[in-house]
Amino acid sequence: MSVLLGALRRCPLHSVQPTLHRAFKNTHLKPHPLLTHRSIHHSPHLHTSSSSLLELVKILRKETQAGISDCREALIESDKDITKAKQWLLQKSKKVAAKKTGRATYEGGIVGHVINNHSEGILLEVNCETDFAARESNFTRVCRDVAQSVMLSTQQPNVSLDVNVVKTLSYVSPDVGGIEVTSIQQAIEALTGILKENIQLRRIIVVRPSDRTCTRVYSYVHSKVDSQQPSIGRIGVLVELHVNTPITSGNMEDTLEKLFNNVCVQIAASKPKYIYSNDSQTTESTSDVSQVEEEDDQEPVLMKQEFIFEDGKSVGEVIRETEKQLNCVLNVKSFYRWEVSEGVERVTSDLAADVQSLLKAADEEKKKIKGN
Repeated sequence: MSVLLGALRRCPLHSVQPTLHRAFKNTHLKPHPLLTHRSIHHSPHLHTSSSSLLELVKILRKETQAGISDCREALIESDKDITKAKQWLLQKSKKVAAKKTGRATYEGGIVGHVINNHSEGILLEVNCETDFAARESNFTRVCRDVAQSVMLSTQQPNVSLDVNVVKTLSYVSPDVGGIEVTSIQQAIEALTGILKENIQLRRIIVVRPSDRTCTRVYSYVHSKVDSQQPSIGRIGVLVELHVNTPITSGNMEDTLEKLFNNVCVQIAASKPKYIYSNDSQTTESTSDVSQVEEEDDQEPVLMKQEFIFEDGKSVGEVIRETEKQLNCVLNVKSFYRWEVSEGVERVTSDLAADVQSLLKAADEEKKKIKGN
C-alpha cells in the first residue's frame, strides 16, 4: 500500500495509469476499477439510457404538466422525441375526453367580458367535475382563451352561438399546458387530459350591437376565482344599454359606466326575470314568458326592484334621475344572467349502492378469470 501511495504522490494525473501498473506488477493486488484509465475518462459524466429518459421525462412534464407515467410512456412510444411525445399526449387526451364525456359536470366557471370601449360583450360557460379543477390555472387560462378566440372569430351581432360550431374555431394560443393545439376542440381535449376530468363548453352568448355610437354593453362577474382579466366566476351578467343620443363626452361615459356596472351587480344579486312590467322576454334562458300584470309581485321586474346601492329608490327611479342629469333617454334593451350549471338536472347517487355495484362487478370479473 505504501508503494501505491508513493506512486500517486510522485505522478501527475495524466501518468497515474502506467504508474499504477508498475506499482501492482509484482503483487497479487489489483487497482480499484475507478482508478483505471477507462473509468477515469468515461464513467462519471456519461448518462445511461435510464438516466437520459428520466431527464426527458422531467423536461416533458415541465412543459406539458402531464403525469409522470404519461410522460414516460409518451417518450418511449415516440423514441424519446419531445415533439412527437407532445403529439402522443394530445392523442391520448382525445381518448381520455371520449371516455369521460358521460360524467356529470356541475362545477366550472363563467367568463364575463366587454371590449372595445363597452361596445361588445361575451358570456361563456365551461363546466368541469370539481371545484378544485375550476380554480386550476390551466382551466382558467383555457376559459379566457376560448372567450378571446370567439370574439376574434365571430362578427354576428347579438348571437347565441352553437357550441359545436365554436369548437371548430381557431384557438388563440399555440398550446395548452405545453401540448400544441390549433382549435378550441383540441384545447378542451388537452385540458381534459391534464385535469383528468370531463370538460364541457356549455354555452356562449355574444352581444355586439350594430349601432356602437349609441349603445353600450356592461358586465359583472360574481365569486371571481382570481383577479385576472377577463373575469371568471360563478355568476356572470351582461347588460345592453341604448341611449337616444351619441355618447361623446367622457363625463357621460363615466356616469353611465358607474351606474350600469351597479345595475349588473343588482341583477346578479336580485335575479330579476324582466326589465319592465310588460316585458315578454329578457334573459336568453327565458322563452314564451307572458306579460307581467300590474298586480303581480314587483320582485321579478328589474325597474321596480329596490336599488341595492340607494335605499328607498327603485332601479327605475335612479335611471330616470340619471336621464335628467345627462339630458338623454336610457333604455335597457336586454340583460343576461348566467350561473354555473343552472338548469342542469343533478343526479343524486347512493354511495352504498355504488360500492355494492362495484364489488359485484369485481366478483363477476374474478369468476370470468377463473373460468378461463
